Amino acid sequence: MKMIGHQAQQQQMAEQLKQDHMNHAILLHGPKGVGKSLFAHELAAAYLCENSTTWACGTCQSCHMLTGDAHPDFLSLGRAYNDKQVQNRDINVAQVRELGHFIGLTGTRSQHRVVILDDADHLNRQAANALLKGLEEPAQGCLILLVCEKIQHLPITVRSRCLLMPFSALSTEDCLHVCQNMGISKAYLDLAQKLAQGQPGKVIDMCQEKKAQALLTLSQLSQKPLDMIAWQLWLETHLSSLSHHMIIELICAPYLQNLQQLKNFEQHQELSKALWDMACWPERLRTHSLRPVPSLLAHLLHLEDVSHKA
Repeated sequence: MKMIGHQAQQQQMAEQLKQDHMNHAILLHGPKGVGKSLFAHELAAAYLCENSTTWACGTCQSCHMLTGDAHPDFLSLGRAYNDKQVQNRDINVAQVRELGHFIGLTGTRSQHRVVILDDADHLNRQAANALLKGLEEPAQGCLILLVCEKIQHLPITVRSRCLLMPFSALSTEDCLHVCQNMGISKAYLDLAQKLAQGQPGKVIDMCQEKKAQALLTLSQLSQKPLDMIAWQLWLETHLSSLSHHMIIELICAPYLQNLQQLKNFEQHQELSKALWDMACWPERLRTHSLRPVPSLLAHLLHLEDVSHKA
């Protein structure tokens, strides 16, 4: 298997594959960027493989078809994109009905079929109710893999019908290996580790030299005395192309260090609130139609002002 880390989950699934006794529905849940979707795809490949009783051989016709995204017995669903290439907030009932139709068909190459439903915690109520039928009356040989970050957002009726498989952040060593395998340059590995915090999928943008360099420049900028001209120039150049959450994390890092040293309760509360406001900026940007650069600079100025008073 190509996975790094999650040995217990690998061993559990290898045993089920070896015994040819898979649960019909498995819910993979845990933090973003730790490899849940990759694990689901590796498990799907193993289940559909024509040669292996454990993990996929990678050489049979089924493995080649899956690699080429052309396997007739495999379906992957998630949040769709609209006409403006913005990802929808929910998975809708029409998508789940497509899933239901698929699992009702007979396997083309074997008796096995696999569906991966990513972002399952974004199922709307109607979609979740429609999914229940497939979970309650599983088709023979069909494996349904649900992948989600926030398991509490899924109805208990869905959760109770699945084998729950929790995932956690990777160890420092495993995270480093994944970052290296992703192709992140050596010059940026330390920053990638700092930002990933065991969730290497969060820093996939750092595989691109230009984005990695921009984040490194931001990290250096955040450690220096506030220079509004430099900040405005950086934000105008890079804000639209980088993860807002990573940007906020780098901005907040030095202020969080200051927060840990504060002993005055009122000052601690005021700086905590300013940091919270900064952390909420990406969501407010989306919901309140704010002007990105001016609004973020305003938060940064307020954070700096509160920090100096403390």
